[in-house]
Amino acid sequence: MKSHPILFSAPMIRALLAGRKTVTRRMSKQWLKVKAGDELWCRETWKHRTDGLALGAWYRADGHIDIPGWPWKPSIFMPRKYSRITLEATEDARLERLHDITEEDAVAEAIYRMPGGVFEGRRDAVDGRTLITPWMTAVEAYADLWDSLHKKDPWSSNPLVVVLSFEVKI
Repeated sequence: MKSHPILFSAPMIRALLAGRKTVTRRMSKQWLKVKAGDELWCRETWKHRTDGLALGAWYRADGHIDIPGWPWKPSIFMPRKYSRITLEATEDARLERLHDITEEDAVAEAIYRMPGGVFEGRRDAVDGRTLITPWMTAVEAYADLWDSLHKKDPWSSNPLVVVLSFEVKI
């Protein structure tokens, strides 16, 4: 078994903690080395906990407020000792075209079905409000999310991606 650090955004950390995310797709072929049983330890945006109660970290995904002079640290700089989420790969990493994603896999990517049966796409802040783009299928919502994150490799280019399936061990 090998151990690999993996970066996740705050919304994806929340999805992992809620048990809604069990798959991720990555552009880098370096992820092809992940085998079933390997450990993936999650890196997220964090800051040192300095409240005097305990040593450790606070996590942006938990909704902690910004405090002047006490900056958040990017996930890439999170040391292993502050990682709170560990994933276990449930199968060997595989390579596939992005458009090969199924409805089931899009839901496993943490695409959420909203009341009324539509799927939640990207969130945009407009005039102090959060607007959610609704989609009829989970794949359409995932394509919308993909495009918001991958400007250089949009959905329409149908890139090769590495698919990692896992269980959350926390």
